Amino acid sequence: MPRLPAFPDDDFPPEADRVRQEVERRLGTVPNLHRTLAHAPDVLAAFVALEQAVQSDLPPRYRELAFLATSRLNGSAYGESRHLELAESAGITKSQLESLEDFESSEDFDDRERAVLRFAEQLARDTSVSDETTAELAEFLDESQRVVLANVVGLAGLADRLAAAFEVEPDEADGE
Repeated sequence: MPRLPAFPDDDFPPEADRVRQEVERRLGTVPNLHRTLAHAPDVLAAFVALEQAVQSDLPPRYRELAFLATSRLNGSAYGESRHLELAESAGITKSQLESLEDFESSEDFDDRERAVLRFAEQLARDTSVSDETTAELAEFLDESQRVVLANVVGLAGLADRLAAAFEVEPDEADGE
């Protein structure tokens, strides 16, 4: 049972309704985490602004690999369920999803994808990244893209922790 209720559309706080409408227009739905964050409208607005900021500049495939790797490392069923469909629409195969934990040895990933996954794993687990991984990323991602990638990992970690703190229920669109 959620520790905070997720606001339904007809009971959304007026000061958060503009953000709700924006999210619904962009995603076609308002996820339960967003409905929960509406208890603090300024926090919801900042969270959504960061979500939108990481949509630019980085190929969607890398963004979704990093988000999924972070959520899996964090053991976040909510985060993983929110991003499985996005991952598939970004071209991540079922085989890649199944071998995500073994990305280093899996033939399902190329060297660039491995570097993105390694970065996400190191940053999420250790809160630091090796010089080797940083150099690998610099071979194919520019500075802006690396900043976005780091923020994707941070956003995934934040979303995972918020969902856990408030025991946010999976969204209906995720098959729950």
